[in-house]
Parts: sequence; C-alpha cells; structure tokens
Amino acid sequence: MKFSKTLKAAILAATTAVVTVAVALFAGCSTAPGASKDIDAVYKSNVEFGNMGIYVCTANIVTTYTDGTYMYVSDMESLYDVENSLTIGAISNSYFGTYTLTEDEDTGVVTLSLSAPDRVIYLANIPGYEDYYDTDDAESLPEKDDGTKQTAQEILSQSKGWTMTVGENNLITKIEAVA
Repeated sequence: MKFSKTLKAAILAATTAVVTVAVALFAGCSTAPGASKDIDAVYKSNVEFGNMGIYVCTANIVTTYTDGTYMYVSDMESLYDVENSLTIGAISNSYFGTYTLTEDEDTGVVTLSLSAPDRVIYLANIPGYEDYYDTDDAESLPEKDDGTKQTAQEILSQSKGWTMTVGENNLITKIEAVA
C-alpha cells in the first residue's frame, strides 16, 4: 500500500505533536533536584516507513537545557489503518543526563555528546503488552527472569550514551550509540 505525501506529512505531524506533548510533560522531570529547566535547544529527527501494510513512525527529540542536562525521547508508533489513524501500539523511551556540544566553525555542523543516562523512563502500550518503569521509582522497576526486581543501576548500565550529529534546522542527521 502506498501513501500520499500529504498523508505521510499528516502522520509525521501527528507523531511530532505527540512527541512534543511528551517532551512538555517530561520537561518538569529533573535529573537533579532544583535543576533549572530553561530550554537551550531542541533537536529532532523523524523516520517513517511502511512494511507489510503497517506504517511505522519514529521520532527522536533531544531537548538540551541551560543547566547542561538533556532529555532524549525516542518514540515509535505503529499505525495499521492510516486512513482512520488506528494505532497498533507505541513505545517511548526517555533518557536524562548531561551533555556537551561542539560546533565545527568551518562547516557549522553541531555534535551533541550525551552522557550515559542517569534516569530512564520506559512506556510501552501494545495490544497484549503494557509496561512502564522509571529508574527513579524502585517500585516500578521490571522483574528479572528469576522473579527479583532489576535495579536502576542494572537498567542504566545498558546505555552508554550517544553522539548525535545535527544539521540545518536542528535536524538530527546521525545517531551513534557510545560503545
């Protein structure tokens, strides 16, 4: 099934709106008590693709704050009936930490280096599977195979950080996980 450019743009706009609301909701979440949350910049990328009749939109948004912290939200939404905007499900990962920014004066290319997160919020809403946890809330942490709860540190150790290259209009052109 092919989708018109207008329909793709509408879906992309709707996904961006959902992510923007998520950013606004999480903007009050702090990685450090009392930290200033004045936004410095917002960087974004959107990817869309269709596969087997299912249309998938993903969005990555990095919000940097003047206090040197970041919020990186990575969302994925699957639509199975684009005309009626019926969603199969969505997964959202929000990461919080500190960042450094460098700019190549010759090319104007900006590189964001995001530290390993010190907080992760995960939310999944897929038919037959719903899950949520916040590493700042020990009660919400998922169980391991042996029935014991994972620790925040175990979850946080799974992400080492990211390097993002940003082009014109604050669009993320490349995301690399730090090894």
